[in-house]
Amino acid sequence: MAHRLEMLGLGQADKESLQEKVYGKLRNAIMSGTLKPGQPASIRGLAAAMGTSPIPVREALQRLSTERALEVLPNGSVAVPLMSRERFLDLRRTRRLVEGFATELAADKLGAADLKKLDRAIAQMSQHRDRDNMKELLVANYRLRFTIYAATQSQTLLPIIESLWLQVGPWFNLALPPTAAEVTVELQSEAVEALKRRDGAAARRFIERDLDATADQILAYLDRENAVPAVKPERTKRAGAARLLKVASAG
Repeated sequence: MAHRLEMLGLGQADKESLQEKVYGKLRNAIMSGTLKPGQPASIRGLAAAMGTSPIPVREALQRLSTERALEVLPNGSVAVPLMSRERFLDLRRTRRLVEGFATELAADKLGAADLKKLDRAIAQMSQHRDRDNMKELLVANYRLRFTIYAATQSQTLLPIIESLWLQVGPWFNLALPPTAAEVTVELQSEAVEALKRRDGAAARRFIERDLDATADQILAYLDRENAVPAVKPERTKRAGAARLLKVASAG
């Protein structure tokens, strides 16, 4: 066990810090879209994937369930909940208001190191777009957006945005086609250039346009599919644990 924790970069952590690390890894896996909606994963499977005991995993899942990021299934496993059109429209409206405002607020607070991170994220997104690697593009997109939001230094805004991404993040990988990459890279490149000019209003407009374009794609998917196709639980539990193992190993 100690060796596996060391490999995960957790070391001989005390109980509280271990719980926070497990929670953070699971939360990031959800926000970045690593876990698919409707795909069940067991507590023991996740614990094995992360090289820890079920106790910190269970406590992290309880927190994520309270935050509406996960739901507990009748058999005791957990899954990212499915999405109705009405709920997604509500999330879209809220994200537009909150994330748009956060972008505008960040314009005057981003430092030189932050702007370099944004440039690096845009470069990574462009590379992944050219390689048709939507999954890695979304990871770079996640880094870019939260570099902006963290710059607000707002203890109120950031938790709200994280809660919203916990609910919508899983749908990015599932519903966004490769054709969406060109639009999101272009709009967010424009947003970064506006932030460099300290033009918060312009940056906000580009982020809102990107959010709208992404939301339209997800809404179209929800209209087509109406629900995520069911997969046999014995397969999806292993798949869910495998995805978390990759996330945990990446730190």
